[in-house]
Amino acid sequence: MIRLEKLKTLGKKTLLRKTVLLLRQMELDEASGIFPDTDYLAGLAELVENVTGDTGALNRACENLKTTLREGDPRRLARSIYLLRSVLQEYLGVSAGDWDFYHGDSAKLDASRRIILPWRVYLDDLRSPFNVGSIFRTADSFGVEKILISPLTADPLHRRAVRTAMGCTETLAWETARPETLLKAPGVFALELGGVPLEEFSFPPAGTMIIGSEELGVGPEALEAADKSLGRVSIPMQGTKGSLNVSVAFGIVMHAWWSSLNIKKPRNLRPRS
Repeated sequence: MIRLEKLKTLGKKTLLRKTVLLLRQMELDEASGIFPDTDYLAGLAELVENVTGDTGALNRACENLKTTLREGDPRRLARSIYLLRSVLQEYLGVSAGDWDFYHGDSAKLDASRRIILPWRVYLDDLRSPFNVGSIFRTADSFGVEKILISPLTADPLHRRAVRTAMGCTETLAWETARPETLLKAPGVFALELGGVPLEEFSFPPAGTMIIGSEELGVGPEALEAADKSLGRVSIPMQGTKGSLNVSVAFGIVMHAWWSSLNIKKPRNLRPRS
């Protein structure tokens, strides 16, 4: 790690950019159980204050970090480091991206811990790898047995899908399937407009939910399978847009399906970045 004395010899902009990188590395270390050097951190915050002379948000972030270090509260440390890095990036005019978030080691996910329910999800021509990955992550959380992928759905192994799924493309079984295969499956229903309101729909103990394309909804073949089985379910809305992102809508319906079974002792579903 670069010495504070060396940092002091750098130009202001270079120093602050390097500080962002140092803080980022400390966040990763702290998340991995490596406690950062508190004296170094305090000196880094002091250096940022002196170099910028800022009396606003940046100054408050520096003081917040120094207070956290003095109080020795490890629970607040990661947030204090993150706050300073975020404010410093804003000061420099650097926008954050989703790659800035620490996702942990997805390879360490233990698939044996999953509670698997007799539920399947059919993705009917979803184009966005982000939506596909998000659906995998939600499906894993609610015990989906398998995800079926239509031939035109984005590849779950696309790098953007893998990033968003956070390892769940490895823990959740999936395969490619054509929509006509749904005609032989029991308990098929589609998330689509014009269906039974969510709170009135009778979810099956076992079955397959169809999720349609972001723009076109569920295709005619898949919709035929749903209409011949359990039909359609819709989420009542009153906003001006009248629609939701497909992965968000999926999460709402999955929770309703999961709740309909009155499962006891649910897993901790705390949202994580």
